[in-house]
Amino acid sequence: MKNRKGFTLVELLATIVVLSLVIGITAYVVINAIGSAKVRHSVTIPLKVSDFGSGIDHSTFTKDDIEVNVGSSKVTNITLTKVNDDNYNLVVNSDAYNGKITLKIAKDKVLDKLKNGNEVISIDTGVTFDNTYKITYNANGGGAPSSGQ
Repeated sequence: MKNRKGFTLVELLATIVVLSLVIGITAYVVINAIGSAKVRHSVTIPLKVSDFGSGIDHSTFTKDDIEVNVGSSKVTNITLTKVNDDNYNLVVNSDAYNGKITLKIAKDKVLDKLKNGNEVISIDTGVTFDNTYKITYNANGGGAPSSGQ
């Protein structure tokens, strides 16, 4: 029996599938992200979850597969809606947190139709929540919170 070194065709194809998945999600978010935007309360982030090989098994992909952080705080008040085959809208609601919105999809959370999983995906959306209130003073010295915009 020969001692063979190298990768099989299946291993190479699985690697290509996972890499294309990572590139597809990242490219879509980067292209469609709102550059350095500051938002309050909620924001809708378009996500494209695709695979250029066998296709994504969309029945296994849910909002629980996405970790959303605002600054260093994990946000659980999110909604994931499927728009069409590969497109989703992720709505992030945050009245209490301030900071950049980052997304993370853990290893093997997105499966293709051959049940190959993704690598860890981290995405900086370029969007910042700003729920701070500014205090303004009137001529009599009293203060009241303003909208902060």
